[in-house]
Amino acid sequence: MTISEITAYFEEMCNILNYNLFEGSLPPFCVVISGASNNLSTTYSRQDVWSKNGVGLREIVLSSEILNLNIYDAVVVLIHEMIHHYCYSRGLKDTSRGNTYHNKIFRQEAEKRFLIVEYSNKTGFTILKPSEKLKKIIDTLGFQENWNGVKTVKPIAKNRDNGIRKYVCPSCGNSVRATKDVNIACLDCNKKMVIEKRM
Repeated sequence: MTISEITAYFEEMCNILNYNLFEGSLPPFCVVISGASNNLSTTYSRQDVWSKNGVGLREIVLSSEILNLNIYDAVVVLIHEMIHHYCYSRGLKDTSRGNTYHNKIFRQEAEKRFLIVEYSNKTGFTILKPSEKLKKIIDTLGFQENWNGVKTVKPIAKNRDNGIRKYVCPSCGNSVRATKDVNIACLDCNKKMVIEKRM
């Protein structure tokens, strides 16, 4: 199965969830699967990112890590982002603190979609689990891990030059950091500083 087929499958799951859990009320949106990362980072864009036939579309960006989840947890991730879309399209403020803290409105909407919601001091009502009722709905809808064994691989950490250089005075040891090669002198000693290392 190709990534485009997997993306289409997630879009179809969202369409089915829209009709079964949101009464078909969600405005159209796009689903995007982003490259591998070391965490399950998903986002909902609160502004139009795409345009179809002159109509602006928002997007839900799923980390490819979603492919490593079981179907129940994958659906929970989709519902989470769809709740943001639902709330935003109705003018409901379900988050604060730069959209990181999920408030009681988010919790109420999550519970309406049969999610078990727990509280985190840092991010609010973001600890979500599928209830038994939601699992039965997922089974009834026929969702399955349909990505035929496609899993993400952890990116190999590269030893990259981050562009920072440390310059040191050869006389007194004063040091500075720079993001590019520079000619710099220590005015305490009137000596040219030398690059000690790239960080």
